[in-house]
Amino acid sequence: MFHNCTVSNAQGTFNFNDRKPCRAAEAVYPRTEAELVAAVASVVREKRKVKASTAYSHSFPKLACPGGDTGTIISTARLNRVVSVDAERNQITVESGMILKDLFDAAAAAGMALPNSPYFYGLTIGGLLATGAHGTSLMRKGGAVHEHVIKVRIVTPAPPSERIAGRLAIVREIGADDPDLNAAKVSLGVLGVISQVTLQLDPLFKRSLTILRKDSDADLVELVSTWGHKHEFGDMYWLPGQRKVLLGQIDRVDVSTPGDGLNQAFFPPRPISDVVRERSQEDQLQEDSAVSVTLAAVPAFISDLMRLRDRNPKAFCTLDLHLGILFRYIKGSTAYLGKTHDSVEFDLIYYRSREPGRPIMHADLIDEIEQIALCTSMLVCRIGARTGTTSSMTRPEGFRGSVSSWTSRPGSTPMASSPASGVTRFLGSMGARSFRRRDALSKGSAPVPRTLTVRRATCAARVRCTLMPGSALSRCPSDVPTYCARCEFT
Repeated sequence: MFHNCTVSNAQGTFNFNDRKPCRAAEAVYPRTEAELVAAVASVVREKRKVKASTAYSHSFPKLACPGGDTGTIISTARLNRVVSVDAERNQITVESGMILKDLFDAAAAAGMALPNSPYFYGLTIGGLLATGAHGTSLMRKGGAVHEHVIKVRIVTPAPPSERIAGRLAIVREIGADDPDLNAAKVSLGVLGVISQVTLQLDPLFKRSLTILRKDSDADLVELVSTWGHKHEFGDMYWLPGQRKVLLGQIDRVDVSTPGDGLNQAFFPPRPISDVVRERSQEDQLQEDSAVSVTLAAVPAFISDLMRLRDRNPKAFCTLDLHLGILFRYIKGSTAYLGKTHDSVEFDLIYYRSREPGRPIMHADLIDEIEQIALCTSMLVCRIGARTGTTSSMTRPEGFRGSVSSWTSRPGSTPMASSPASGVTRFLGSMGARSFRRRDALSKGSAPVPRTLTVRRATCAARVRCTLMPGSALSRCPSDVPTYCARCEFT
C-alpha cells in the first residue's frame, strides 16, 4: 500500500477541466482475488471513496479519480494473469489487469483470436470494458470487446443482509444468462472492481489490409453507408479540408494466408516516460473528442459537415493536420451503456490550451460538429473520450448562425434511454441517459449579439467587437489578429 498518491494517466495529465492530476490518500495493489476482496472490504469499513485504476490509464477524463484527496485507488496492475484456457470451446479467462497484447499472445498460443479490439493494444481488459472501448465492425458480434464477454467476476460491497455476519465485500459471478451482465460489461467502473473476465473467442485468423486513397469526397455520403457492410473491419479517414478520403479495406482471411505484417504506424511501442516528458514540454494538450451517430442518420450528418466545411474551409485545417476524422462502425449492443443502434463513431483529434477557459484556433468548429450531431442525429458520447465544449466557457460563436440550418430530420429523434428496470436494479441512478437538443436551439429564438474580447499578440491591449450569430471569428476588425485563439467570450 502507498500513501499520499498522485493519480495521472499515460500522457502525464488528464485533459479535462483543470488539466491536472488528482490526489488519493492511498493506493492498493492486490495480487489475488482474495486480496482484492480485502481491499474493497477495507474501504467499506473506513467509508472511503474508492475507484479502480489500471496500470497506465489512457482515458482523458478523470475516471480513475475517487474525488477529493482522501479516497483510495485500487490498482489492477498486478492482476494480470491468464486464469484458464478452454481451446475446445474457444474461451479464455483472464484477470482484469491483463493488457490486450498479452491476451492476444495467450489466445494465439491456443489457436484462438479476439475477433475485434480497439486500435491500441496497451489497454487493460478491465479498463476497456469499463469504457466500452471498441474497434470497427458491423458484422458478426460487432467491433466492441464487451460483446465477446460471457462471464465476469466482480468484487462489490456486501449487501446489508450479509454485513451482519461481518462480510463487508463479496465476489459476484455474472454469467451470460444473467441480465445483469448487460450492466457489468460496460460500467464506467462504478459497479465494483472486476476481478476476472471470460471471453468467447474465434479460431485464429488473419486480417488483410489495403489502404485506398480517394482524391474526392463527392460520394462520401453514399460510401459511408455501405462500406461497413462490405468489409468486416472496414474504416475510413476523411480529410474534409482537403476533400480526400482514405479507405481501410480490412477483411478476415484464413490463417494460412502468407504474410505476418504488424501494423504499428499510429501506436509504435514507446516508454510512457518518453511520452510524458515530450508532452509536458508542448504548449498544448492533445485532445480526442468523439461522437457516435446512428447509421441511418449518418448521411444527413456528413452532408451537414460538408455544408459547414464550405462556409469556412480553412477552419478544418486543425483536423486535417491530425489525420482528419476517423470513421469506425459499431454494431448495436445489449449493454445498457453500449450503443443501442448500429452507428458510426467519428473521432476528432486536435489540441487544446493548457490554460482552462482559453479556446484554441477554430475551437468553435469542434463544438459545432458536436452540436450538429446532437441536434440532427441520434448521438451518443464516447465514454473514454472527452465530449462537450472545447473550453469551460460558453460555446464560441464562429459558426453560431449555422445552428438554424441543422434542423431535425424525419426519424432523427434522440436516442432512447436504456431499459430502466435492469439499469435501475444494478446501476441505481447511473443508467444511460437520452441526449436532447438544447432548448435555445429547438425553440428557434431570435439571434442575440454577443461581445468578444480579443487579445492582441502582445497581450498589452484589448479590442472589443460585437459579433452577430453566424459571423465568423475572422470578421473581427482588421487591426485585430486573425489567429483568434486568444478570443475571450463574455
